[in-house]
Amino acid sequence: MRRSVDITPTLTARKLKEENPQLLGKVTVRTVSGALHSRLGYTKVSARRKPALNEKQRKSRKAFAKKYLNWPLEKWRSVLWTDESSFLVSDNKGKKVWVRKGIDRDDPKYCALTVKHPASLMVWGGFGYGGKGPLVILPKNFMVNQQVYQKILEDNLGECFANSGAEILQQDGAPAHRAVNIE
Repeated sequence: MRRSVDITPTLTARKLKEENPQLLGKVTVRTVSGALHSRLGYTKVSARRKPALNEKQRKSRKAFAKKYLNWPLEKWRSVLWTDESSFLVSDNKGKKVWVRKGIDRDDPKYCALTVKHPASLMVWGGFGYGGKGPLVILPKNFMVNQQVYQKILEDNLGECFANSGAEILQQDGAPAHRAVNIE
């Protein structure tokens, strides 16, 4: 059982039982699961999702935190935070894997593969200390570029500032947010 689970950590107790009828044919799936846990030291956990932050992103976040470390609370209360986020339309909950102490959780067999562009719904919104703006739902599989982002801000930023009482716009460093419109 240990060899099978080490080779394929996503193996379920049921599948392990089915693949080894001579060894496990007369025991229940619950017994197989219990043996993996109590006798062999495995724990069932969610697979790690990749990719994680890269080094450039980590440095950028650390620099931001250091730069604004001493801002007073009142200044933070004047910030309007905006961003867009994608929500997966498909079921992509990730897989479960068996792990035991001492394994490298970053080994690809313990990670869930992710699709670069899964079917998704994009939503944009903004909020501040005093309130929030409208939630803008963009079409399915819609990509935000400079022109789209500027149109979203043009149509919704005023309401966001009015509702939140904010004076400072905070956005992340996404390419569409950094674009300069030269006309």
